[in-house]
Amino acid sequence: MDQGHPEWDYQVVVELRDPPRRGAVRAVLPVADRGPVLVEEIPRHPVPDVRLVPAGLLDPANGPRLRPLIGALVHVALGCFDDALAYTRAVPAGEGRLRLACALPLLIGLGTLARVRRADDLLDPTVTVKVPRTEVRRHLAWAPLLIASDRVLDRYVCRLRRAVEVPD
Repeated sequence: MDQGHPEWDYQVVVELRDPPRRGAVRAVLPVADRGPVLVEEIPRHPVPDVRLVPAGLLDPANGPRLRPLIGALVHVALGCFDDALAYTRAVPAGEGRLRLACALPLLIGLGTLARVRRADDLLDPTVTVKVPRTEVRRHLAWAPLLIASDRVLDRYVCRLRRAVEVPD
């Protein structure tokens, strides 16, 4: 039975969120053929009351009323991206393809969040929020450095994250 990759640091999995989020229930369970697995029940996050019914989401004029909710959801998503970065860093640098497969969605997702955060009229059906190909190509150009160095990956992600955290 394979107990995982010999270079993997399973302790990092346990320390992804230390201390656990307030109200979260954590347990480390031994799973056959996988080693220890962190299980954490995520509490519901309080979201601002925007008082919009589903039909109100069809009116682009209600976009500004949606901003507090989007801000709260972006904040929750950033917590998930922190976990994704920790997971990506836990992959050994020698496993370049796997590390790249973990890092690229993280980078593209941060770019998408930044665009969602900056978009004024998200409810307008003609508005599309997506990362342009030039930015994806830039991520791919940086890929050899990103998969080889945790420090370069951290700096690159930190720069992308700053674009998301700009207040409205």
